[in-house]
Amino acid sequence: MDSCYHNALERASDGHIRRHKMLCTSCKSCSVACPFGVIFQDFIPYLDSACDYCLGRSAQLPKCVGSCPEKAIEIKEVEESLEKDIYFVGEHLAVHSCRWSREDIQPPRKK
Repeated sequence: MDSCYHNALERASDGHIRRHKMLCTSCKSCSVACPFGVIFQDFIPYLDSACDYCLGRSAQLPKCVGSCPEKAIEIKEVEESLEKDIYFVGEHLAVHSCRWSREDIQPPRKK
């Protein structure tokens, strides 16, 4: 666990090592340092995009919210609204996005 420069590894109460995906940058220092040889480099995805909701940081804002220079990420109560283009993509995650369909995309013109 000490080999991880990003504090992505944590020992769980049952003794197993837990890796926080959003903190891992795939530097692979853990696989090099593992004395048992069980952390294989090819099993460590590079910058996995699965959000762990900043487990253990419930008293603070998630880093993505505080660090977004354009303030595009925020925490607030919302309701799904097709008229306002607000869609739920998970139980606790909503996005504000323009609705589109495949027919709206114009194919490139042939020269």
